[in-house]
Amino acid sequence: MLFQDGYLSIKDRLSGKFDRASAQFYLHPLVRVVKLSNSRIELKLQSGEVVIFQILGDFVLNIEDSKWYPGFGECLPNKVLKLEMLSKKLKY
Repeated sequence: MLFQDGYLSIKDRLSGKFDRASAQFYLHPLVRVVKLSNSRIELKLQSGEVVIFQILGDFVLNIEDSKWYPGFGECLPNKVLKLEMLSKKLKY
């Protein structure tokens, strides 16, 4: 992980044998998602702040409906960012 002015950089690498790999980023129900391109997502926070989520590498990015369980018997709709990795290296 790398922290710099205004951004956070995470480098991830897979090792070993695999046919498919994926990563999921579950978002809080109050975060609004806008897909800007196949590699950039805009996350709008309840506070009004905007976070750009950008991925570098060979992947397929999808935004899917999901559920958030904040407590027993509670279920709220939310979104999940799903990355289907096509190579062993990603940076986001």
